[in-house]
Amino acid sequence: MNRRCINLVNSFSFLFFATALAQNNLDYSSAFFTYLKQQNLYTEQIAYLTAIQPKCENFICSDTISLTKASCFYAINDTSTCSLLIDSVKNTTVFSDAKYNNIYVSLLFLQKKIPRLKKYLAIVDSTKLFNRQAKVFLSILQRKKIDPTYNDSLLLNDYQTQQILNRYSTQKNKSPWLAGLLSGVVPGLGKLYIGYKLQALSAFTTNILMGSQMTEAIIKSGFKSFHFIYTCSLFSVFYIANITGSILAVKKKKRDHLNQLNDEIISYYNRCLNSYTN
Repeated sequence: MNRRCINLVNSFSFLFFATALAQNNLDYSSAFFTYLKQQNLYTEQIAYLTAIQPKCENFICSDTISLTKASCFYAINDTSTCSLLIDSVKNTTVFSDAKYNNIYVSLLFLQKKIPRLKKYLAIVDSTKLFNRQAKVFLSILQRKKIDPTYNDSLLLNDYQTQQILNRYSTQKNKSPWLAGLLSGVVPGLGKLYIGYKLQALSAFTTNILMGSQMTEAIIKSGFKSFHFIYTCSLFSVFYIANITGSILAVKKKKRDHLNQLNDEIISYYNRCLNSYTN
């Protein structure tokens, strides 16, 4: 038998074994599932959970199993199936168990299901630190002002949360139009306003050189000469690019800053998911 056939036989054998355990010996099957988790056997966990899910008698049980399966699919990088399982969780369900609440919130962040996350966080217990933290991070992802009622001393005790909050709250709101105006008055001044000293020096030097070439062409050849038309066109391109570049640089710097915060939030919830599922 080739390897593919062997794997297929093993999968069916495991599914049969897992079903038998789930039906006949709940204590032993629980220990068996714990073993699968400890060994990071995600595919086997999915097979086991699929076998016992039909035995659920209420939505809480079914949602909990779907959530656990979703975390397994996420672990094996099957994000599409993970997303479908998250969507199968009932919108009105609030997990009373803090562990599953935290797994659910983490998966919503990781899958970037912002509308569903917003709806869920609106009905959860805000006295729990994890949920208040999630509301703060959601505000950052949505580029909204952070509600001061969630920004308490207990929340700020977490170092990473404090760092993200400080960088989001104290980000320098440079004006792109002011940067463009400054670059129009003195080439490179807009880049200096943003904080790009080397780019400011480069823009200033380049525009001075182009301007001096244009001035020399006027003195030597006059306004109607080809030399002047050529150097004037070249200077105009660099001058306009200097202004446009300053405007775009402000927007890009702000966008990169916020995207970095987004990545740190996603990384944080990735670690949370690993800690709650292992």
